[in-house]
Amino acid sequence: MSEKESKISALIREYLSNQELVWESIIDPRFESGFRFMFPKGSDPHGRPIGKNFVIVQPKNQDFVEISCGVRLSPAQVKALFSLGVDKRVQFFEDIKKIFLLKDVFYNIDTKNNKFAVIDVIYARQDGTISNTFFFKSVQKMFNCTTHAVLVLREYCAGKMQPEEPLVSKEQASEIVDFNVQEMQLIPPPEYRTVHIKDLKHLLEKLGECEVNLEKYGDSLNEESQPAIKEIRELVEKIKKEYDI
Repeated sequence: MSEKESKISALIREYLSNQELVWESIIDPRFESGFRFMFPKGSDPHGRPIGKNFVIVQPKNQDFVEISCGVRLSPAQVKALFSLGVDKRVQFFEDIKKIFLLKDVFYNIDTKNNKFAVIDVIYARQDGTISNTFFFKSVQKMFNCTTHAVLVLREYCAGKMQPEEPLVSKEQASEIVDFNVQEMQLIPPPEYRTVHIKDLKHLLEKLGECEVNLEKYGDSLNEESQPAIKEIRELVEKIKKEYDI
């Protein structure tokens, strides 16, 4: 295991422990390291955990981690959804795809088995670390995505299921965590998921050069060029923020 990879694993363990989250290690030959955890901590007034199950893994010989949150609909939710008919059921899954796309997360939807997962990828910085803020920002984003999807399901099934119907039963919790791990092998290769951190830095350098030229010659450019100038500057800031550079 390289120094960079061991540093990532140690940091993730530290971040999870500092937040007092319940976690356990994953032993899998495909991964340098992995953890299961529930986020956020706490329970609702009925004593049910409010958190969702997450899995984070670092693939072998890679300087990034993959985080996933998987959900399998409960029997009551499946029954309510099927009662709406095929068209409505298909439309529900199409609608949650839109949610995931708008939130910039990858997803895996299995309509046959009524389950879905959202996935995010975080690359290590040059010093081999992943920031605490950036890590939990990703986790929070996926938590919000799955919660949003469940709220959409409740809208579809209004009047056909109890308002307080839990997302999953306690018996289903371990099954969903295992589903997360298994779905990891279905994630597209890194080159198709996102741009590698080295490519991003190269892009930022090129965009920086463009900004210098735009600052120098911007006043002499015609009005039709101004939207392009703005778009370049916004792209620079978006990449810096998104990839914590």
